[in-house]
Formats: sequence, C-alpha cells, structure tokens
Amino acid sequence: MSWPIKWLRDTATNLASYTGPLGSFVVDTTNWILRVQDGSTAGGWSTSLSSRTPIADAAYQALATDRIIAYTSITTTRKVTLPAASAFPTGALLWIVDESGSVTQTINITVGPAGADNVNGVTTLSTIVTPYGFIYLESDGVSEWTIIERSQNIQLFAGSGTYTPQPGMKLCDVYLLGGGGGGGSGAVETSGVACSGGGGGGGGGLSQGRFTATEIGSSRAVTIGAGGVAVTPPAGTSANAGTNGNNGTATSLGTLLYGQYGGGGAGGQLAATASGGGGSAGRGHGNASTSGTGGAAGVGGGLAGGSGASGSSATCTPGSSGGGGCSTSGVAGYGGTASGGGAGGGSGGGLTTGPGTNVGANGGTQSLTGSTVVGGGGGAANTGGSPGSNLTTFMADMLAGTGAGGGGSGLTQTTAGNGATGGYGGGGGGGGSVVVGSSSAAGNGGAGGQGYMCIVEWF
Repeated sequence: MSWPIKWLRDTATNLASYTGPLGSFVVDTTNWILRVQDGSTAGGWSTSLSSRTPIADAAYQALATDRIIAYTSITTTRKVTLPAASAFPTGALLWIVDESGSVTQTINITVGPAGADNVNGVTTLSTIVTPYGFIYLESDGVSEWTIIERSQNIQLFAGSGTYTPQPGMKLCDVYLLGGGGGGGSGAVETSGVACSGGGGGGGGGLSQGRFTATEIGSSRAVTIGAGGVAVTPPAGTSANAGTNGNNGTATSLGTLLYGQYGGGGAGGQLAATASGGGGSAGRGHGNASTSGTGGAAGVGGGLAGGSGASGSSATCTPGSSGGGGCSTSGVAGYGGTASGGGAGGGSGGGLTTGPGTNVGANGGTQSLTGSTVVGGGGGAANTGGSPGSNLTTFMADMLAGTGAGGGGSGLTQTTAGNGATGGYGGGGGGGGSVVVGSSSAAGNGGAGGQGYMCIVEWF
C-alpha cells in the first residue's frame, strides 16, 4: 500500500518570511516550485534556477530566492531594490526584464542596490528604458553586483544638463541636433505695390559620433541649442521691410561633438523684391538671409535657403533643408524636405499689385525610410501657419522635426498671419505681409525649433 507524501505548503507571499529547519522542503503554491530550507534564510532557496516572479506595475524588493523578476505591466516608473549581495548565492544570476513591452523613456524600471552595496562599483541606479529591455546581474556574495549583460540604454535630452553614463557602459552613439533658424517677419507695403513675405528659417544640422567610456569620463555637460527667437514686424502705418529672422544656436556634448544651427530667414522685402530663406546646417552652421538671396549652406552637407523660391531639399541621410523664400509677386516658397536633420520653414505670403493676398507656404517635410511627416501647413489670408512636429518612431527619437508653416498676407486695416514655430531643429515660418493702414499689422516671424540630443549606450 502506498501513502501520499504531503510537504508543508503556502503562498509565495507567506513563504517569503518563513524560515524552516535545515534540509526541509516547502511547496510554493503560487509558483508551484519547491523551496529548500537552510535554517537561516527567510523564504529558503528555490529548486528551480529559472523561477520567475511576476510583478504587476509595482515597486519591488527583490528576494534572495528570486532568479527572474518579470514586469507583466507598468504604467509609471517603478524601482527594483536588489537583495543584499551577501544574502544572494555567489555566482548566481538575477534577471530583471520588461515582459509587458510598455517601458518607455518616461515609464521605466530602475534597479538599485540595497544599503552600502554597489552595482559595477557605484551606487548609481541602472535603468531599463526600452520595451522588452532587461538587466542580467551576478552577486559576489559580499557587497558587489556586476552587470553581466543588459539591453541598450537610451538617454534623451530636450534641455541642457549633464550626461552621466549608466554603470557598465562601454560605447555610446551620440546624436546632436542644432537649433533651427527663425523666420523673418512680413513687410508693410503701399497699396498697389507687390512685395514678398518673410523667409522661412533653415534647419539645424544633425551630427553623430561614437565614444568610449574613457572618452566620456564620469560625465559631460549637455547644451541644447535654442531655436532662433521669433521677431516682430515694423509698425503697419508706413511702408517698411520686414524684420530679419534670428539664427539658432548649437547643441553640444562638452567639447566632443557639436550639432550646428540653421540660419534665419529674411524679412519681407519691398517694391517687388524677393525674400530669401535661411540656409541649413551641415558640419558648419547655416547662414542667414537678409535680402532676396537665400542664406548660404553650412559647410559639410548644409543646403541653401530659397532665393524667392522653395528651400533646397536634402539629397542624403542625415540631411537638413533650407528655408523657403518668397517671390517678387508674393508667392510663398515651401521649406525644403529633410532626411534626419532639421527641415526648413515655409515663407510667409506676400502681396500682389491688385492689391491681393497670398497664402503662406508649408514647412519642410521629414522623409525617412518607413516614416514621413508633413511640415506645418501655411496659413490662408490673415491666418497664421501651423507649427512643425516631431517624428515619433524609435529611430526618430534621434532625429529632427519638420519646418513650420508661413503666415498668409493681409490687406489694409487687417492683421496678417504669423509664422509658426518649427519642430525639433526645424526652421520657423515667415510672417505674412500687409498693406499700409492705421490698424494694419504684418505677421511675426516664427521661432526656430530647439535642438535635441539622443545618446544610445552599449554594454
């Protein structure tokens, strides 16, 4: 006759605080595994080296018996505190993983040591910031955890600060985007005389570099370039050319790498004279336009702004594009199409001899393999342009936004449309021009888009 053997059993939660006699077994009825007791370790030791602890959207204090900590859901940043290294078996591995696929740059899993323990020699938190990312650690059984392997890590910067590498980083790829140039404002012109609208700003340049942990050191200063500041037009009571747009500023990682800025667009010009768009950046900065000639291209891959026409489009990846200029008859030019760098802004609408109005032009589009985003739309008569936008795919986190739309022009005693603000690194839209009048107002030149930085760390 046989008799069933029944061991002591309970849930994982209750067994986590249970310490049984040396050599005894208990059954974990949550995970259906055996736990061997040593007479001193709370929870005992799992008989399965691959035992998995599912965590649903909560912070977690890891146990010495854990081997896989798997996040099955997460809606906000959660922290995993490691068990004391001295309580974890020497040489045993602990795997922390996002199984939900919901981890992002802003919703992440941070991993930190307990007490005075270290991870790779420091107490700095390690972070999982990519969907399905993981960290694989080993304890020395005393006070040190070592990261054996982990998924890549990404740090994004939309504002100036400090880049501090994650523990164990061996190489990093750095992508820097300079600020886009601002658009020029519209002009104020006498009725019956044609004039141009404000030129769009040029796109900021994208620079790339790879650096070792030694080259980065303990940290590096991050400076995010500003977009060219928006400009206001002259008073609407007398004929005057528009205000020239401002250049953006450069983005930098210490002294290691620079992302150059786009040039500002020209203000609207009088007497049937065209306006120019700002030049875009390459290795060198883009140049501003102050007349009917587009701003010169930055050396090493930049493109010229349009001379009374649409801005130049990128012919390689990554590539920025020039801002649109406006013709002698007031027809607005589009911002050029970019491929990874900042896209140029569209020009504002000018005036015809009628007098008549012209619409503003669209900002430049971002066109990359598998992802295209149209630039901000140009405004109708007396209507502002639409702002540029940013790509939202993973690769686009390293890249730039679209150009802004230009404002439409207006007749006497009206307010012309303003140029809009560019997306990341995108040129600002030019302002629309207006016919002289006691209550007339030309459109503002839109601000260029700010710069951006992405650092991809490899371990």
